[in-house]
Amino acid sequence: MSFPGSVLLNQGDIYKQSATQIHPLGTRGYTRDGRVFRYSRNGGVALVRGKLVQSAVNITGVDTTLLGTTHYATTNSTRIQVMPSTKGLFSTADAYKDGLLYVSDSAGSTGQGQYVQIYSHTKSTSTATAVQIYLRQGDVLTKGLTTKAELGVQKNRYDDVVVYPVAATGIPLGVPPRAITIAYYFWLQTWGPACVLCGAALTYDNVCVPSTAATGTFLKMSTKSTATGTFERPRLGHALEVGAAGEYTLVELMLAP
Repeated sequence: MSFPGSVLLNQGDIYKQSATQIHPLGTRGYTRDGRVFRYSRNGGVALVRGKLVQSAVNITGVDTTLLGTTHYATTNSTRIQVMPSTKGLFSTADAYKDGLLYVSDSAGSTGQGQYVQIYSHTKSTSTATAVQIYLRQGDVLTKGLTTKAELGVQKNRYDDVVVYPVAATGIPLGVPPRAITIAYYFWLQTWGPACVLCGAALTYDNVCVPSTAATGTFLKMSTKSTATGTFERPRLGHALEVGAAGEYTLVELMLAP
């Protein structure tokens, strides 16, 4: 499946969902009035119109720690073989398809800092079975790796999206313009005027952040600087209209242009 440029969406297109994949995940779609969407796949819970969603829950050992040692990968390699550091990291083939592989550390620091897109990979149910990772066409390592290189992978952020919880477990992505069926593909709005659910009262031009009390809702950013305060929460955009708690209002989303 190739990666095209941006897709012009007609008004009706933004409400379409399907059980089968039509575009690569993360494909940018836009409407003539300037709104922007990203092609996404829902996770295991139905999504509600206008509620904030995030990337799939980070899995310890995949997104935050190393994956172990790689077998030798030369410059311009299009395939990398790794030994999983934890059982089950690659229990499903292509779980990280269209995601990223990055080099966290490398002997002599000559290969670290590289990242490439994953086209496909095999599965492994143990730390003794190697995984073959194939890179997206045209993506290569610009510096060879040794057996001491340490790698990480990250799932495509638009795959298996979930409602943004009170305690964040991923990054905020956008809001669906309609109710979305479990595991269906759809267009997720990420930029421009959007109708969203308020977690508390909003007024004109309030800077909006994820709610600390109600899942998937929007709050105004406060100046309180504590571990649980809204000051540390990611900015989502700003309010275009007033809105009451538990009601919908218009917000200028500013997540992925």
